[in-house]
Amino acid sequence: MGDKSIDSALIAAIIAIALIAIFGVIQFAGSPRSDFGESVDIKSIEHSMIEKGLKLCAQGSITWDATPGLVSGKFYDLSLNCSDYDPNKPGARVWVLQFRSVEARDAALRNIEIGRRHFGSGMTWTNGPYVIMADGNQKDEVVEILSEALSNSSEK
Repeated sequence: MGDKSIDSALIAAIIAIALIAIFGVIQFAGSPRSDFGESVDIKSIEHSMIEKGLKLCAQGSITWDATPGLVSGKFYDLSLNCSDYDPNKPGARVWVLQFRSVEARDAALRNIEIGRRHFGSGMTWTNGPYVIMADGNQKDEVVEILSEALSNSSEK
């Protein structure tokens, strides 16, 4: 009788692990991506953030030469009011990265989701050839507006 209960427990554990793996694959594969050929540029992404009331308190170019397929990128520190801006604790820090191909964009997005993004605090979107990532220190009120601004024109 002991062997049957061990066998049953082993089978149940294997089924549970398989279901968890399947749901993980479905979650990643099922995540929407915007059409890579969508006509969008970095100015329109900036505009969508500003239009919702966010202020660009700091910005700079990104030169991640080792990132395959990266064309260019910028980072932004966002706030509702730049007069109280602290570079160590921005309202949100956002990276906007342009890629050469859908494969490079999606590989970068996968790497961000798996290896870079902090659990619970980060968000990612795609918009045409761009990956947009918010990560690190964030203020809830800024993140809510950012999410609304980018969700209207991107796939989360």
